[in-house]
Amino acid sequence: MADVYIDYAVKKKDNRIAKLLFHSVLKVQNTGTQYAEDEYYEYNYLRNAGNEYIPVTVVDGYGEVTLTSLPDAATHLELYESSCDTIYNVIYDYVEASFVEDKGAEILVATADNKFNEDILKDIAGIMIEENVYQVLEVRKDDGQLYIVIPDEEDTINIDDSVLDDGNMFQIVR
Repeated sequence: MADVYIDYAVKKKDNRIAKLLFHSVLKVQNTGTQYAEDEYYEYNYLRNAGNEYIPVTVVDGYGEVTLTSLPDAATHLELYESSCDTIYNVIYDYVEASFVEDKGAEILVATADNKFNEDILKDIAGIMIEENVYQVLEVRKDDGQLYIVIPDEEDTINIDDSVLDDGNMFQIVR
């Protein structure tokens, strides 16, 4: 994740439409690697002028955002300064579990089947649930879900949907 600083102003154009303008904003949109299923999760609106730090998702060394002044027919963007001083290395990945099912010899932790989760689960070795780390046997794909499979051949692990009572975000172990 890159922390990008911008100093900007959204200014009125010199046209008739701009004379009727009461409000303008800056749209910041992730146009690099996108993980959200709906596009509207990939953008945000900022005030019409200021100094801001915006988060930019960086995947394999590449990140991209597009800045747009709105309404575009009546405004233009003046960008005075931009810089990236800090790139944060995200060392932990988390996955959102939708349900947990005990199948006897294995426990299934279900999560949404999307590109973001597929990338996170690519090299998974384990998953942390309630401060315990469990080995992951495999990740299965079925019925619009990804299933993280935890082996429990001895039937000694006691995990069910009640673990979701304290939250449904579990840490991935590499």
